[in-house]
Amino acid sequence: MESNMVNPNTEVSLSPQEAVSAVKSYFERNFSDLILIEENIMMGYWVLKFKKENRIIFFDGDIAGVFNTYLLINEKQIPLWDLDKNLFVSPKTNIKNLMHILESLKRIVT
Repeated sequence: MESNMVNPNTEVSLSPQEAVSAVKSYFERNFSDLILIEENIMMGYWVLKFKKENRIIFFDGDIAGVFNTYLLINEKQIPLWDLDKNLFVSPKTNIKNLMHILESLKRIVT
């Protein structure tokens, strides 16, 4: 777990700022070839988009602690769960679930 993460308990919901920080840190370490094209935190809602060529990786979530992950390939939206049938995790925004999704994404994208 990253030292800049505020919630050491992996089951605790992250704030939008903590979720954005966790995802960005992971991408910096594991997907350095993807470019951050959008980052927003507004009124409890957060969005991150990373791009490489015709692929966009899209994350969004809210203060209620729910998040989504999609791939946009040639402008077609594909939920991450469609690409990894073993991926069945609560969409609750906590470190455990985020890291599970990010590791699955790493297997799919690389």
